[in-house]
Amino acid sequence: MSVISSRENKHNSSAQQRQSIITRVLIMASILVLSVAVLSTTLVGNSFAQAANNNTASTSSSTKATSTTVTKTNRIVYLFNSHVPSANETKLGIPTDLFAPSSITVNKGDTVTVHFYNIEQGEPHTFTLGAPYNIDKNVSPGQNATIVFKADHEGVFEYYCKYHLPTMVGQLIVLH
Repeated sequence: MSVISSRENKHNSSAQQRQSIITRVLIMASILVLSVAVLSTTLVGNSFAQAANNNTASTSSSTKATSTTVTKTNRIVYLFNSHVPSANETKLGIPTDLFAPSSITVNKGDTVTVHFYNIEQGEPHTFTLGAPYNIDKNVSPGQNATIVFKADHEGVFEYYCKYHLPTMVGQLIVLH
């Protein structure tokens, strides 16, 4: 009886591990699909903005050869927390949390709206962006926040979660 019981326990434990791995893979796949959808939307929006800029630039150049008009836009970004699946945080000695996506690219002058979703149920996260933007938004487990700012300084700026350094970091890239 105890041999059969031991085999059943091992089988149940193995099935639970497989189910846990499948759940993690599905979560990561969902995040990937959302990221691709957001990227596709951004690329389509950028294509339209570029076409509008090209039309404006050609109109301006016909009236004044040195004039170029750049249209500033509203950039909408969907940001999620994520983690490295199956990584043992205790063994590694560092958090396994990440941002998805890990970079945001905008143009100088754009109004940036970041919709940050904390999809974890157990831990808070922050969207922290230092000088010159000075943003620090705490997001409770299972909640979301909207952060709006003007990208008025060009360069590369690090955003991070102050609870999960050094791994939960990303880059805001502001182009000229």
